Amino acid sequence: MEHGRKMGIPVPALDGFQQAMEKATGAAVSSGAERLDSYVQQNDAKLAARLSDVPAPSALASQLEQERGLDEATDAIERLGG
Repeated sequence: MEHGRKMGIPVPALDGFQQAMEKATGAAVSSGAERLDSYVQQNDAKLAARLSDVPAPSALASQLEQERGLDEATDAIERLGG
């Protein structure tokens, strides 16, 4: 509701919307907004935790370079009869 006011939506329209939402959900809009904010914060924390387990692209590139170097070394050893 605050965001709508900041965006310049007329107060009577916001009040009508709030009343309709509260009637439809049986709960105050403010409590729903608080639950939504809580959900978003929890979801963001979960996402951040998952992303922290993902290696940075530069680390992946370095790992691939090392593996490619190992493959080339193995191929060279095999060519020498090892």
